[in-house]
Amino acid sequence: MIDFAIDWKDAPGVRDPVLARTWCALTIRIGGVPVTRVFDRRTKGWRNSVYGSVFPLCRWIVDTLWFLLYEPYRLPIPYGSRDLARNNADRPWVHRHSLLAAREGGALPDLTLFRDGDAVLARWLRDGGDTSHPSLRFVQEGQMRLSPDALRDSVEAFVHTVLQRVADLPHADIAQLRDDWRDLCSLTPEETKLCAWSARLGINAHYDDELSDNAAEGLKAMIDRLEVRIVEDLLDASALDTIQEDLEWIDDAHRRARTARRASTDDWPLHHPRHGQRGEGGATAYAAGYRDARALRTRAGIGTGVLPDMSGLLRRLGWADAPLLATDTKPSAYLRAVVDHGHDDVPVLAAHPPADKTSKRFLLARSLFLQATSGSTERRLVTSSHTWDQRASRAFAAELLAPADALRDRIHSDSVSDREVAQYADEFIVDPALIERQLENHAVAQVDNGRQDLRQW
Repeated sequence: MIDFAIDWKDAPGVRDPVLARTWCALTIRIGGVPVTRVFDRRTKGWRNSVYGSVFPLCRWIVDTLWFLLYEPYRLPIPYGSRDLARNNADRPWVHRHSLLAAREGGALPDLTLFRDGDAVLARWLRDGGDTSHPSLRFVQEGQMRLSPDALRDSVEAFVHTVLQRVADLPHADIAQLRDDWRDLCSLTPEETKLCAWSARLGINAHYDDELSDNAAEGLKAMIDRLEVRIVEDLLDASALDTIQEDLEWIDDAHRRARTARRASTDDWPLHHPRHGQRGEGGATAYAAGYRDARALRTRAGIGTGVLPDMSGLLRRLGWADAPLLATDTKPSAYLRAVVDHGHDDVPVLAAHPPADKTSKRFLLARSLFLQATSGSTERRLVTSSHTWDQRASRAFAAELLAPADALRDRIHSDSVSDREVAQYADEFIVDPALIERQLENHAVAQVDNGRQDLRQW
């Protein structure tokens, strides 16, 4: 839950009538945590609120609401907004998601809001040495998964409060904000769906220069024939100019998948291993993936041993006799495979397969997680995106193929060499990069080349 607490204040010396009328002490709490808590260098004291006009923040929220609710984060590492904005390619994303873009000379924390699976992830960072406000330092840091509906309710209450405050003030900026908010709240279900889908691509459907009428009609026609989950996967990884190509590849994959038949060795009572909901209990993606991989190994009686035949495991779990089918066509660079279903709804993976054995095994393991989390015959995409499901599928695959406990049993020092990493990779039939991340992310040992720890999410 995000709460905007406003305590209206007089604003002597503020000439702009809109800013003066909306001057206040603002406290933003997420899950009860005051993310606006600051240390004031002038008074040498602490407080939970910041002073300024909330009109710029209200304007920014109305302009970016669809992005806050639906657009995901597209990088593997959770950078702070200031660092991310230094890259010209990433700066527009920061403007759509970080409260720093709404300051207009005021003080707001480095708080970003973006879609992450079934939730909106709120992530806030304390100020480092590069804080841009001369007298305040934001001191809180954390993250929380929020219900999209609850976030929208909070935003609606905030916007309503601000508009009520300026209801009797004639001003062009106020009139524009009121009109934009009215338009946003009066969209039809079809218009709402288009706004949500286009926002996942980083596009504002209200602007013709971002989404033309022809492009909007094409997007609606393409998306309407797919199931919700695969649409989400597609939009989170694809781009507007590659969607048509990707849909043709999905159709090719589906035609091949429909010919698949169940294997004769599907004799384990493991056809539908239960996985938790996305972010259930506040679980990070990597923690959920690790947990489910360990649970599957336990139920299958594999323990921490090497898993030599990934295709055989899938067959025994009720997948098709040939779990991985090859497509003739290729998708865009960000799509890897389609988790589909063949005869009698048997699960199967269709892809333009990678050439090496380790990549195929990793792809099959990721697909197993995505198929199980869907809990139905709904199709899914294995992609290179960094949404909750895709991150969890990578963690699941890593732990399923090279369990941390197995590596821990083999290593009795604080660090390992590249040669040792290569030996473990050969033993578990995985890429050396997977071994490195398992060692570091599970705090088993340090690797000499020091890859980035990706456990934050």
